[in-house]
Amino acid sequence: MSGQPLIAVRDLERTYRRSRTSLLSPPPEVHALRGVSFDVARGERFGIVGESGSGKSTLIRLLCALDTPTAGTVAFDGEVVSGLPERRLRGLRRDLQVVFQDPMGSLDPRMRVRDIVAEPLVAQGERDPRARVAELLADVGLPPDAGERYPHQFSGGQRQRISIARALSTRPKVLVADEPVSALDVSVRAQILNLLADLVEEHALTLVFVSHDLSVVRHVCDTVAVVHEGRIVELGPTEQVHGAPRHPYTRRLVAAVPTLRKALDGVTAADLARGATAPGTEEAVS
Repeated sequence: MSGQPLIAVRDLERTYRRSRTSLLSPPPEVHALRGVSFDVARGERFGIVGESGSGKSTLIRLLCALDTPTAGTVAFDGEVVSGLPERRLRGLRRDLQVVFQDPMGSLDPRMRVRDIVAEPLVAQGERDPRARVAELLADVGLPPDAGERYPHQFSGGQRQRISIARALSTRPKVLVADEPVSALDVSVRAQILNLLADLVEEHALTLVFVSHDLSVVRHVCDTVAVVHEGRIVELGPTEQVHGAPRHPYTRRLVAAVPTLRKALDGVTAADLARGATAPGTEEAVS
């Protein structure tokens, strides 16, 4: 985790203009990001936490070159990618992949799972991705016949596993997980978080993990940036930020979040050994 950072963000700003409220006044401005700077080292697990409207989603769009900053830069592996035309972002699209919040919304319901997972490979020019697809489905804990089925035939947690398999298909350097467990039952979240942690280690990935829940970020990240009103108000080792928060907003986040342990209330060790589920959930707790 030394040397040139894999991702370098410098003085990043993003301003949006709303619709005019009158013909005589200029369009009002919304400052989604204000002077954000940080580095993500190779192999680091970097968390971004903040409530809805804090600016974290805008930040992720800029990191993935899906939007253009008003000011500042994003550099990936030493090259500034912010503001580049799409034709020059082919390498970034291969090396940086995203797992989105809503797995059902990010999967084409008309495609079989095998085609969904193979889609990025086909876009990169691979002619026969079948072996790679089978390998990926096994890596995320899905059965061999999963590739022949459609997304609606799976549970929410299983659909997120499909999304993760697709994101890993191009062998990226960076995995961006944008609220990947917020749409799932609480005990299923623990399984997906553990799966992500294992895959990040197995594939030597750099992880950028976005959440509104500091306890979830604590579960998977080494470092956390707390975003509030478009600014980073606290940045440091996750355990330090969680255990001794300095900013009042961070202290409110720490006080507000539940713990993943609560998902296991009422489930005994014997239940877990039999593969039982936590109350109200849809998958076995691992």
